[in-house]
Amino acid sequence: MSLEKRKLGNTGIEVTELCIGTLILGCLQADLTPEEGAPAVRRALEAGINFIDTAKGYKTYHHIRKGMEGFDSKDIVIASKSPVKDARQMRDDVETCLRELDREVIDIFHLHLVRSKDDMKERESALDTLVKCREKGMIRAVGLSAHGPEGVLAAMDYNEIEVVFPLLNSKGLGIVEGTREDMLDAAKKLRRKGAGLYAMKPLGGGHLIDDIPEAIGYLRGLSLFDSISVGLKTPEEVDMMTGVFTGDPEAIERALEVGKERAGKKRLIVYEFQCERCGACVAACAQGAISVGEKSAVVDHERCILCGYCAAECPKFAIRVI
Repeated sequence: MSLEKRKLGNTGIEVTELCIGTLILGCLQADLTPEEGAPAVRRALEAGINFIDTAKGYKTYHHIRKGMEGFDSKDIVIASKSPVKDARQMRDDVETCLRELDREVIDIFHLHLVRSKDDMKERESALDTLVKCREKGMIRAVGLSAHGPEGVLAAMDYNEIEVVFPLLNSKGLGIVEGTREDMLDAAKKLRRKGAGLYAMKPLGGGHLIDDIPEAIGYLRGLSLFDSISVGLKTPEEVDMMTGVFTGDPEAIERALEVGKERAGKKRLIVYEFQCERCGACVAACAQGAISVGEKSAVVDHERCILCGYCAAECPKFAIRVI
């Protein structure tokens, strides 16, 4: 069986139901070189996945570019993101994305991690830049990513936003300032408005890895999302997840085995001897999963979704996802 393709809302962009997320490849998580990360991207394209999700902060543009070598770029849909609020900075980030991916157009460019309507208000100049980039043919659609329902609902007031990328999983892990039901309600409102929707963190940052088929099945069963983004770092992981989506019994069995092997092993680690207790990581964490303790930053592993955004802000490189 082949992967199902769907139109992303009213954008006219056609994507596979499985999207390969590339956060896991970069310095915030596995810290693979482009040469090490490219095989997963290449295998995804060979398997028929046409949708790749990345971001400025993931630092995976070169991994993707190398993985796309030999494939027709026009057949590949790429979504990227930037959290900046300044118009000039947003223009720079779009141009950097185009240049480093060697693309003439980026299919979707998101305002990254919008938290509320007030936050969205502060990003209007960045949004205006994305609209101008769309008019110039530099991007095809304007999007918004959010970890909480208030961030998702911020898109309701802006017809310019055509795609929304919310965090959702079967247990609501990682959702900020709201519940799973709140996020579902918010996503449904955007769907009724005609927005394209694809979901992030289906495995709850690894907390739901003990039953991958069930976690994926929950989101698919909602019949709400055009695609689901899953972080995949090896060709073997790509093959396994593709099989889960196409219903291959051997792949599903392998996913259950892998889940049991890896459950509870991935952690966010703070190196106490390097930490200066500056609090930059606390400000970067939307989950409220990190705080400053007596000797170093302290991680609440129940809240942590292993995104690595705190590590990106650490001036002493004292935080790692391992």
